[in-house]
Amino acid sequence: MTRVLVVTNPFAGHDRGARITDPDEIEAILAGEHAHHVVPSDHPTETVE
Repeated sequence: MTRVLVVTNPFAGHDRGARITDPDEIEAILAGEHAHHVVPSDHPTETVE
C-alpha cells in the first residue's frame, strides 16, 4: 500500500481529486495550513511485470 493525500479543495496548484504521493510533500502539507484540504488514504501499490 502507498500512502497518498487526495485533494478535497483546490490549493497551491493542486486540483480537486488530485493524488499527492511524494512523501516529503505529504509531510509538509499535513504539517501546514492546507492540511484541511486533503484526506489521507492508502492505495494499492501498482507493480509492472
